[in-house]
Amino acid sequence: MKLIDFKNRQGLSIQELAELLEGPVASVKSWLYSDRLPRRTELIKIYDKTNGLVTPNDFVLPEDPDPPPEEEEEPPILDCIQKTAAE
Repeated sequence: MKLIDFKNRQGLSIQELAELLEGPVASVKSWLYSDRLPRRTELIKIYDKTNGLVTPNDFVLPEDPDPPPEEEEEPPILDCIQKTAAE
């Protein structure tokens, strides 16, 4: 989950989010709007303070608006051979 999504779902202002994350408002704004990536120590704090809902990957990986559909699992090849031999 992106940090801005966490902020919106929790109904927090930028000031409240900054207090939760124990960081300066200016830094939190820059993280929210992808102007700057948080440092490693900040990423750890964000992860902890959001109970793992916002991860370091959420800052660098693009969102996937349409995840691929789940494909049906094909039966193991041995099952196919046994079914063919039985017919």
